[in-house]
Amino acid sequence: EAENYRASILEHYLKPAETMAKLRPRIKDIYQEYLRWVENNQAKKTHADKVLAFKIIIPHFGELQPQYLTQRIFDDFQSKLKGKRAAIIKYQHYLMAMINWMIKRKLADPITFKPEKPKYHASKPVIPSMIDVQRVIDLETDPARKMLLITMLWTGLRWNEARLLRWEDVYPAQETIRVRESIEEAEVHVAIYPAMQKWFTDNKRASGWVFPNPATGEPWTSFKRSLATASKKV
Repeated sequence: EAENYRASILEHYLKPAETMAKLRPRIKDIYQEYLRWVENNQAKKTHADKVLAFKIIIPHFGELQPQYLTQRIFDDFQSKLKGKRAAIIKYQHYLMAMINWMIKRKLADPITFKPEKPKYHASKPVIPSMIDVQRVIDLETDPARKMLLITMLWTGLRWNEARLLRWEDVYPAQETIRVRESIEEAEVHVAIYPAMQKWFTDNKRASGWVFPNPATGEPWTSFKRSLATASKKV
């Protein structure tokens, strides 16, 4: 090892141009060493993910030394993965992480720019059909969450209006719910329809939240969380 180190020092002084090329390797010449470092220093899942990612990265960037990267090269890479915004961002993040790793080890010069992320283009919202809505409701296994969805469907209550209902405002005998959170008016009344009547009658309480989260006893804070079970089945 000492002899090899001595030889590398002599080579550095005797053949500086040739040696500098070796000290600034191409991406494809160093990424396996980087992945070994990742395997020893980062999570197993991260290593596995980066191994797969570099199979996409190397064909496009492998022949280049980091100092020759430009935004145009990244633009070309993005065009080849058009429509895969999340994947592009991940691949660029992993590549820049490797380059930063190289810079710290004097294997690359600092990069003078930050690669742009592809712009986000929101997809056109798709309005679910009544069949879609009913399918989600049918797949909800928790009776209280199912009734929360049914209440929103039959009465037209918004998420916040439905989740914040209190038993003090529910009158099963009069088939009426008083809504205090309505944006349209200070107070409105909506009907308890036949599909809702039995549940509201059987579960009527003197006070408290109508649809509490069983884990906290407080109203649900996320519509997605209340649909977790049904969403997985759908």
